[in-house]
Amino acid sequence: MTQTPRFVRTALLVAPLLVVLTACHTPPGQMREDGTITPCRGHRKDHQLCGNAVFNAARIHKVAVGQTREQVRAAMEHEPEQRTAKNEGGKPAEQWTYMTNYQTRTWSQITFTNGVVSSVVSLNR
Repeated sequence: MTQTPRFVRTALLVAPLLVVLTACHTPPGQMREDGTITPCRGHRKDHQLCGNAVFNAARIHKVAVGQTREQVRAAMEHEPEQRTAKNEGGKPAEQWTYMTNYQTRTWSQITFTNGVVSSVVSLNR
């Protein structure tokens, strides 16, 4: 009976461990199969909001004036962190707000008037 070489035995033992460790350290801002976004790690007050900001920052450039809610939803791939309704000049308006930079506390606010994007602005809060 031949023996399995040592490096093969080592590889067979280490490979499953690497798979587990890789799965545990998914980078922040990645969409999971279940539709949730991976959070940040480390010394942050809100790990999930940080992960959302990483995710949102890579998508906000796809949003433009004139797009419908459905088009914005498709571009951003998830619901906003905040949603408000108001009247703007006598017209009903809705605002969707996404965190786009956790460190600088920058939010991107998308305003819909008559069902289409009328403005996209960045706000520091």
